[in-house]
Amino acid sequence: MLKALLLSVMVLTLGAEETLLDLRLPQEARYYLPKHAFPIPDKAKLKSAYLEQWYAPWTGMEVMRDFEEVFWMQDLFKAGGYDAQLRPNNPKALDALWASMDTAHYPSVALKAVVVKDADVRATPTDKPYYNKIGSPFDRWQNSMIFAGTPVLITHYNTDRTYAHIQSSFVYGWVKVEQLALVKPATIQKLMAITHYITPLEDKIPLYDRAHRVVANTHMGEILALAGPQQVYTYAKDSQGFAKLISTPFTPRHFTPFPRPLSPRVMAAVIDTMLGQPYGWGGSDQKRDCSAFTRDSFASFGILLPRNSLAQVRYANNMVDLSQMSAPEKERYIIKHATPFATILWLKGHIMLYLGTHAHKAIVAHNIWAISVGKSRSVHTYTIGKTVITTLELGKENRGLSSKTRLLIDRVEAMSDLYDYSLKLAAH
Repeated sequence: MLKALLLSVMVLTLGAEETLLDLRLPQEARYYLPKHAFPIPDKAKLKSAYLEQWYAPWTGMEVMRDFEEVFWMQDLFKAGGYDAQLRPNNPKALDALWASMDTAHYPSVALKAVVVKDADVRATPTDKPYYNKIGSPFDRWQNSMIFAGTPVLITHYNTDRTYAHIQSSFVYGWVKVEQLALVKPATIQKLMAITHYITPLEDKIPLYDRAHRVVANTHMGEILALAGPQQVYTYAKDSQGFAKLISTPFTPRHFTPFPRPLSPRVMAAVIDTMLGQPYGWGGSDQKRDCSAFTRDSFASFGILLPRNSLAQVRYANNMVDLSQMSAPEKERYIIKHATPFATILWLKGHIMLYLGTHAHKAIVAHNIWAISVGKSRSVHTYTIGKTVITTLELGKENRGLSSKTRLLIDRVEAMSDLYDYSLKLAAH
């Protein structure tokens, strides 16, 4: 049954290419570059603010105490859901999983650690999936992907200590203990004294040890601490469970100093490395969803966005509420006030990056799973499943005259200008 589901998704994805006119737009961000350049915000200020947030788990981050926030997945336990074979979850298995979280004793520790290997951040301490309905391709237990080298604060363990509950600068949840290492004060001091970092120019650039074995794959949005000339630090775990820093060579042409200058031209180059990449709910299989795309787009410029889309649009404290405007009013406002390649647009459950205009229409880049369009009394879902450039009227041509289908522009509720945020941050 699962195989049949995946097959149907593939068919729908192929159909979207042929049926959605927006997918025939130029799929290169640099095509939409504005004619005029903008002043580049102070990189030193952005870097300082980024690193302060990045290292917060080691410098006084408070343990989260709100039980309902930490264990937000309680409703999923109550709903039951479906397992990997799309069978109803066994209630006893769910009860055992909940018991393994030992919620009565949370928080039980406050230990400084580092991710030593790219890892999944899970809503529960298991790698088994949870689907909320038959036909859903999304594992609801999957929360995010976290890069190797990310500082974290361990706040709790499951009962068999195979998973640790962690807090990082942008996400919290359960990570396998084998992918974490405790950090000694001397290691923290050494890392935090580093002043030079690099970031990759392409996605999934491998790093090799001296025996030419791959020790890590770097990602757009990742930062790496320089260990010396053409050397960065990668991480391993010693026999006592503490982090070891390993000087690892890198090829300079694949990397650039962090942070990059925040300009449309450079942002377009970042976006173009991710266009066409497949969608991955919560970073599953080391792929991106909509919020991971925006987070990784801005990270190499020194803007460290949180995990989910609503938190992202609130991050800069300059969110503009568009929810009471009509669709034409919203688009006019966005075109007039948004900064190309630096403003994010939010609707419930989705986030997009505004690029500018084409044929008098607002253009966005986003990683999107699907769009549903109604015609008469039927609704058809077009599965896109990748990072694309579209208008805010994606699918409009397939909507019947009497359809009440709400397009992206109808559903946009807010926007936030991260260029304006970076200018104000640099000014202070």
